[in-house]
Amino acid sequence: MNRMIDLNENQKRYFLFTFQEVDRLLTEVEQILQSAHSSCFFSRYLWDITPDQEKAIIRQIVGFREQIGRTLHEQQIPPGRPLLSARRALLTVILFADLAIEDL
Repeated sequence: MNRMIDLNENQKRYFLFTFQEVDRLLTEVEQILQSAHSSCFFSRYLWDITPDQEKAIIRQIVGFREQIGRTLHEQQIPPGRPLLSARRALLTVILFADLAIEDL
C-alpha cells in the first residue's frame, strides 16, 4: 500500500532529521546489545536480557530501519551520505585515551 503524500522541502528535511535521530537511537540500542559481548572491564550495564529477547530486539531494529528506508524511498528523500571520517574519529578517541593514561 503506497501512501505517498506530497511533502514540501521543509517537511522532507523534518522527516530526514527525525529519521536520522531514530537511527542514531537504534544504533545506541545496538551498542548496548554489543556491550554484552565485549571484553570491557568496566561494563556499564547489568546484563538482564535473555538471548531470545536480544534476537527479538535485533529483529525489531531491522524492521524499523526497513520501514524508514521504504518511507524515504516513497517520499523521494535521499538519505544523504556520511560526512565524518571513521579513521579520524577512531584516531581522536585513541588520542584521548592515550592522554588520559599519560595524565596518570
